[in-house]
Amino acid sequence: MVELWFYSGRLGNCMFMHAFTRIVGDSLGVKTQLPKGTEITEFPLIAQDSINVPEHDGKYEIGDGPINDRTCQNENDNMAWLIEKTFSGGKIESYEDQVSIQKVLGHPNICNMWSVLLGNFELGENYTPYRNKLRKWFTFPTVDMKDFEFFKLHPRADGIDEFFVHHDPFQLGDAVTPDDLVISLRLEDYTNDENLDRLLDFEYFRIILESRKFNRVYIITNPGSIGHGTQFKYLLAFKEYDPIIVRVYKPVASMAFAASFDNIAISQSTYSWWIAFLSHARNVYYPLPIKGPFSLTDEKFCNCDLRVACRGWLYVDEATRTIMPEASYRKIDYPNYSWKP
Repeated sequence: MVELWFYSGRLGNCMFMHAFTRIVGDSLGVKTQLPKGTEITEFPLIAQDSINVPEHDGKYEIGDGPINDRTCQNENDNMAWLIEKTFSGGKIESYEDQVSIQKVLGHPNICNMWSVLLGNFELGENYTPYRNKLRKWFTFPTVDMKDFEFFKLHPRADGIDEFFVHHDPFQLGDAVTPDDLVISLRLEDYTNDENLDRLLDFEYFRIILESRKFNRVYIITNPGSIGHGTQFKYLLAFKEYDPIIVRVYKPVASMAFAASFDNIAISQSTYSWWIAFLSHARNVYYPLPIKGPFSLTDEKFCNCDLRVACRGWLYVDEATRTIMPEASYRKIDYPNYSWKP
């Protein structure tokens, strides 16, 4: 049995947790399960593996670790895993470094052990060998465009949040084209003081927008940010590009729509990362910002590294305002969290 006892955060974080668990279980040929009610059960195939939490006997305690109440008290423990010999709670191994799937699978006699995983496991290279399987497991539901609303900035928009006008590009016959760009613009909690270092605003995305001519620009952000007075300025900054702003209240549907584009620009967000990773986009613009968890100098999230060696992923360096060529992914120095010469 492989179980995940830690569900914290929102859609993107939970997808990393379940992906790691599912890959370990699939590699060992054993069952994995997750509780119903998490956002990732909006994926049809993931929903099939979910169970009602009250049905779990919950009687096991891991040494001095948390009781199995389906959440770990140490929510910042990004990379922990435990392997148990029996169901009585005896701790065999615990790692708090950058845990890889291969490290877990390489543990002696792992096939005969009950595995318990605690953490987000946000290392991109964990998942690239399993990308096609993950695309299958996280198959998107059918997108119902009736769930979507589209807006444009009013021609007279001057910073007042009421200046949105409804726009339906699909009724107008403007279907998404291979030369359109979608921007995953994470606002909401990224605009508060605690997470402001993670916000990538217009000045960052300008690097991408000025790099080539895009047909149309779509922006997907948190639904509550559209019409939110304090966040409107971040959308207004894109006015010169006449963006189509997308609102949908179903996170998986929003992800499915964005993943259908051939050009995707992501934020410092696990949700954004999964859009890119599950897509077949020709160009993914991945941020290398000056600060925040995707930067090369970040210490707060030192156990996380979502850079991956995927064809078509272009690294956008905020410091030099350059977009690195595709071959740059071969120069990633993962152990030292930097680039090779």
